[in-house]
Amino acid sequence: MAIITFGPTITDARNKCGGIVFSRTRGGAMIRTWLKPHNPQSALQQWFRKSVTKVVGSGWPALTEDQRLQWITKAATLRGRNTLGGTFPRAGQDLYQQRNCDALIAGGSAITSVPTDVTPVGPGTLTLAASSSTQTLTLTPTTALPGGYGVVIRATKQMSPGIYNFTKWLRSLILPSGVIASGFGTGTAPVPPFTAGNNYTAADWAVAAGTLTVTPSLPHEDIYVPALLTDSTTNATITIPNATDLYVVMSARLNPSTGAAYVILLNPAGNFWGIYYRPGWPESGLANINVASYSAWTTTPTTLQFNLTGTTLTATYAGTSVCTGTDSTLTSGATGLIAYAPSHSLQSWALTNLAAVRPTIAGLTATYLAKYGALVPGKKIGLTLSYVNLTTGQQLEPQSVITTIA
Repeated sequence: MAIITFGPTITDARNKCGGIVFSRTRGGAMIRTWLKPHNPQSALQQWFRKSVTKVVGSGWPALTEDQRLQWITKAATLRGRNTLGGTFPRAGQDLYQQRNCDALIAGGSAITSVPTDVTPVGPGTLTLAASSSTQTLTLTPTTALPGGYGVVIRATKQMSPGIYNFTKWLRSLILPSGVIASGFGTGTAPVPPFTAGNNYTAADWAVAAGTLTVTPSLPHEDIYVPALLTDSTTNATITIPNATDLYVVMSARLNPSTGAAYVILLNPAGNFWGIYYRPGWPESGLANINVASYSAWTTTPTTLQFNLTGTTLTATYAGTSVCTGTDSTLTSGATGLIAYAPSHSLQSWALTNLAAVRPTIAGLTATYLAKYGALVPGKKIGLTLSYVNLTTGQQLEPQSVITTIA
């Protein structure tokens, strides 16, 4: 990197020219050799490219000729601004892509016809509080989210205390489809991504060599991954010590406040499978969604799967769908495991999110913990928030905030 001073003919320069990049630092103008940008090919990056950028780009040719002319006419009335502060006329396709990208990322749908612009609303001043003792992350804007708006939240991983300029660490909190959690960690109790549920006693969940051994000492105990999912698949390898007990082992769309959830149970003693709706934390009062006969139980490690897609719930054992039911009571929630009565063990556990999850202000804790893990005291978190009008695709500049985890 070299620091430069421009002469009377050229006063400033930006971006790439040949193999040279022009930029500016706090020390003044600088030039450096161009290097190929880092391309991590992460799941989130791929989601943006496939589900947002590509969809929006291919949408422009699909518009009618009249719609394209409307966007071109609209863009001619607006001005863009480059990195040197100069303005330029907007292109119709660029305006279409910008508005649609912003709306889709915020959870809206495609904007095909040119919208009537409004004065967009912003979140105002932000307050961010993080607690390691309660494992909560609380974001409070001074302006409440208006109806018809979505949010774009970007946050950093947990940073060292000496960091103040956090812009380069910001990442979208969207959880793309794919495996979002796996494994049990080490120790005498499950570590993140799991969060303690009802009647949690650490000694009842022992982890060693990637195996979770469940030895209940209470009638019912829950742990769960805090991400609030709509559609999901949980896979594990289960070992049951005998075929004479009843095993309640998995939950999905769990409401962490009430304990309401869908649960699956294995009943080797009764030769049947069951999928149930649980109205609260206790395992009593289960409402039957469906049961199916089954007798091919084994005490050797066996694959187990719980899938929820829309209103369809499917339990799979040893690679075979053994019980399927439908229910619309719960539309989203956390996914977890249950310790109930007899001991058992689980290995090779993984949770797959079948649809992208966008963050919300109220659900910030769940999304952040699912992406970055448990909050560690003394670390810092930076965050930006913007409101996007889902009808017009307009938004103000994001507001930023940084906090130290207590």
